[in-house]
Amino acid sequence: MTLRRRKAPSLATVCAPWRVDYFQSGTASLAAALEAAARRKSCREPEVLVPAYGCPDLISAALFAGVKPVLVDFVTDRPWLDLDGVAEKITERTVAVVAVPLLGLPERSAELRALAHAENALLIEDCAQCFPFGQGVAPQGDYVILSFGRGKPVSLLGGGAVLSATEALAGYLPQPVSANGGWLSFWGKSLLYNGLRNPRCYWLPQSLPALGIGETRFEPLLSLKGMDIPRRSLLATNLQLYRRRPALAQGLFDAMLTRLDASGVKGGLALLEESGGKKARLLRYPLLFDERLLRDEAHAAIQRLGLGSSCLYGRILPDIAGVAPHLHRCSGAYPRAASFAARLLTLPVHSDVRTDVVEQTEAILRTVLELGVSAIKLPPIRVKEGEA
Repeated sequence: MTLRRRKAPSLATVCAPWRVDYFQSGTASLAAALEAAARRKSCREPEVLVPAYGCPDLISAALFAGVKPVLVDFVTDRPWLDLDGVAEKITERTVAVVAVPLLGLPERSAELRALAHAENALLIEDCAQCFPFGQGVAPQGDYVILSFGRGKPVSLLGGGAVLSATEALAGYLPQPVSANGGWLSFWGKSLLYNGLRNPRCYWLPQSLPALGIGETRFEPLLSLKGMDIPRRSLLATNLQLYRRRPALAQGLFDAMLTRLDASGVKGGLALLEESGGKKARLLRYPLLFDERLLRDEAHAAIQRLGLGSSCLYGRILPDIAGVAPHLHRCSGAYPRAASFAARLLTLPVHSDVRTDVVEQTEAILRTVLELGVSAIKLPPIRVKEGEA
């Protein structure tokens, strides 16, 4: 993340012809889009369909917008909404379906859009974990959500945007109140964030759990504000740098999996290539293990070396503290999403990840996969909720 302003195309120019409205966070942007969807359809007790595995901010945004969240399970071994589950749960009260390209892995937006429009609902693409322009596939949502928070593709440690497909849809969006926030506090946070991105510093957040970095927490959204001046002024420059930056670490991990496969030890792993993993620009590199025990052993070993692995959210939404009471028409049984959550491991792919990090990670994965579940004598490693 750079703190220097340079001449660069604005977000509105890059995303044209989409209409851009700015908010204080990705969560606030999603809340605004959900409120707009509810205003447009104007039905009693409006609902929104969201994936059963994802960030609890999905629920925070729905609650702020006054829309009841209804969970939908995944398909097997993919972070995709089950289309049959969507068709089963969508009703005349559904105002929107939220598609989430998890880690940047594309969802099946065309199919979801068709299901939503058949019930006069909207498709909202929550692209908090990707920047969907310039990857060869244009967004297909009625609203597209962007986030510029910590760890996002274009990070400004805060801020977000709603992209509206038409001016008419933009007209339903609520107007945010003016944002506060000065340069001094923004500079301090930015310098700390830039320092912690260095792989040599990965150990620091892990050794200071009181910081709460990487934890998954359910926190209600309290207001809708605009994006503050420091972030607005630096957005174009950081967006340009992101679009120009090559995905070097992603390529290194692709090569790592090729080597593991060639040596015959990749049997316990699956990169999500069939869902577009090798084509999309990823936020983090996803590995899906055959067994949770293998995932936990690999994660513990990688963490001991401070190499930045993450189990992402760690569990499905109903199992995150504080979420379950706010869910609507939810049975609590989402077996495919739960299985995915239990076996997913992600690796960092930002620009500071170099060959030595990938080589150490590969050595750990090779050892764990060669041993296999039957040779691991220790009990499963306990993964803290939302460890990231």
